[in-house]
This record gives sequence, C-alpha cells and structure tokens, in this order.
Amino acid sequence: PSVYGASSNLLETIDVSSLAIVGVAIALLALLRRRIGAALASLVLVLGANVTTQVLKSTLPRPNLGAESVLPQGSFPSGHATVAMSLALALIIVASPRARTVAALAGGTYAAAVGAAVVLLNWHRPSDVLGAYLVCCTWFGAAALLSKALQRTASTDSGVGGRGIALVVGATAVSAAIALAIVSRRVELVAVVGGRTEFILAALVVIASAAVLIATAAWLLDDARKSRATPHPPSADRERELSLR
Repeated sequence: PSVYGASSNLLETIDVSSLAIVGVAIALLALLRRRIGAALASLVLVLGANVTTQVLKSTLPRPNLGAESVLPQGSFPSGHATVAMSLALALIIVASPRARTVAALAGGTYAAAVGAAVVLLNWHRPSDVLGAYLVCCTWFGAAALLSKALQRTASTDSGVGGRGIALVVGATAVSAAIALAIVSRRVELVAVVGGRTEFILAALVVIASAAVLIATAAWLLDDARKSRATPHPPSADRERELSLR
C-alpha cells in the first residue's frame, strides 16, 4: 500500500498546467543563458512529443491481450510517460555541458519512476511506456537539429563524456536498487519477487530503457558539441598559400 500510494502521488505531479509551467521554465532557463535556439528546441520537443502522443492514443487500435478490461482503450503511448521523458530531454538540451550529467540523472530518474509507476498502478502496459519514450526521442532528434541550426557559437565547456554516461546509467540503476531496498524493509523481498515477478521484470525494462535513452541523448549532444568545437583542417589551397608565405 505504501508503494501504491507513493506512485499515485508521483503521477499527480503530471497534468496540463504542470507540463506548461515546467516546459516554459526550461525554455526560460535557456533564454537566461542567451541560447535562443535551445529555448525554441525545448519548446518544440515538449509540444511536439505530447501532441503526437495524444494523436496516436486517439487513433491507434489497441488489441485485447486478455484479462485487461480495466485498462483504458486509448493507452498507447502513455501520456504520463511522454510528459516525464519530454521534460527530461528538454532539460538536457538547455543544460550547459558542465551541468548536463546532473540534468540527465535527474530527468532520467523522474522519467523512469513515472514509467514504472503507470505500470504498477495498472494504467498502462510496459509497451505503452516504451512507445512514449521513443516518441520523445524522435522529437528530441528534431529539436537537436533545430538547436544546431540556430546555434551560432560552440561551447568550450567540458561535456558529458564517457564517465558521465556511465554515471547516468549506473546512478539510475542504483536509484532503482535503493527503492527496492526500501520496499523490502516492509515486505519480504522473496515474497515481492515471487508474487510480482512480471511487474519487476517490466519495471526493470522500463528503468533500463529510460537510462539508456537519456544517456544516449546526452552523449549525442556532447559529441555534436565537440564536433563543432574541433577546427577543420585547412584546404589544399590554403596550405599552399601558407607555405608560400
């Protein structure tokens, strides 16, 4: 019951008003850093991903796999998971290279927790959550291209790098382990695993997917930044001119 209540409280943080407030706040963060491209990209990501999910939910058929009459018909992709992941990816876009690891860790943990919660409460299938994550990643690609097109200067700060990616994935896994340990203090761990094996496996898939996607997004932004910051070698004509001088 305590885990069920905590999951319900977590999902209550997501509604239209909270999406608008947090989405605008993320864009304002970029504007304060004079990164207009990143601000526009974050808004495109959040708006595009959530509108796409609502369109898909209302149009895609949902086959009955049996014993799921309590689940809503329009459940793919998950709206709650889309909100959480879109905000997490938007935060990564606007974060400075130095703060991107922390942003990825915070956003990834939140997106993973929301994804596991909607499965725990029997609101969605695990595939509904993964579908939402992938919708957000699609719009992340479009938003990153927009940000790159509008960005004029390349940052020289250090980025995420390999250690940061490992930190994001590892810390998300550790967070899941800590949550499981807290639960096991009140309920026998063996009984939890034995009675809810399907949910635990589904939650692990959701958490791992969120961690990998978030870390990959952060790595792609960092790799693109390094590519822009690397000076291009001079052309053959330029080399000939320099040699003559």
